[in-house]
Amino acid sequence: MKSSYSFVALVTFLLSVSTTNANIFPTNPDGGAAIFTPNQKVSIEWKDDGKAPNLKALGVVLVEFMTGADLEQVPLEPIGKVTATVGKIAWVVPEVDPPGKFYFLRFSNGKVDDVYTTRFTITGKNGKYPAETIPPPAVGKNLGKVGKIVAKGDPNGPVPKEVGVGNPNPNETPKQPALPADDTLKDDTLKDAKTAKKTPNNDAKAPDNSAKAPDNPTPTNNIFPSAFVSGNNNTITTSSAFSINYNIDIIGVLTFISLLSSMII
Repeated sequence: MKSSYSFVALVTFLLSVSTTNANIFPTNPDGGAAIFTPNQKVSIEWKDDGKAPNLKALGVVLVEFMTGADLEQVPLEPIGKVTATVGKIAWVVPEVDPPGKFYFLRFSNGKVDDVYTTRFTITGKNGKYPAETIPPPAVGKNLGKVGKIVAKGDPNGPVPKEVGVGNPNPNETPKQPALPADDTLKDDTLKDAKTAKKTPNNDAKAPDNSAKAPDNPTPTNNIFPSAFVSGNNNTITTSSAFSINYNIDIIGVLTFISLLSSMII
């Protein structure tokens, strides 16, 4: 009797496991290769995974746009609710920051375990996106990135014509280094002023050695030893001692001539 109860319990357990694992199977996007652009119109699609309960039994499913790590998912926006048997729902891709392979979808209805797509790429407005990390992190250890919606998807908005790896923000202005505080500027200005006083100005003009020096007294072979040339006019100046000696010499010459004349006579 006990064995019959054990068999019934085992069958019940297996059925509960089968029921828990049964769910929808996403087909688009999936596989990790999907690349979407802002304003792109996408048909999110899924099918029955072939296990009980079937899609009809699941009822209404909520589809959400997600970001974040494997173990810390962050909802960005609800895409909509739809009956599971419909198998698809329309979505216009929003503009996100940062662009890249950091986004996924979640399907839930509160009856069975939630289902997630693999991560897919959303490009920048120019169609560019950063290269994927190779090899990708193991399942359950992907930290991803927590992105955000910059602008809602516009079905009539522009869509880039070319898609590929590159810089999704080519017009982003690089951050400039912060200017120092006013006190720092004042200190630097004072420091520069002090340095300027101590440092000779190498740009200052050297004195012109080719300029004519002032005329100094020039020695001459004058017969008058007390005479010298002074100033720029070369004026001869004599002293009073010269005048006295000059007069005495004339008297001597006249006396000599008088004696010579008397001797001749």
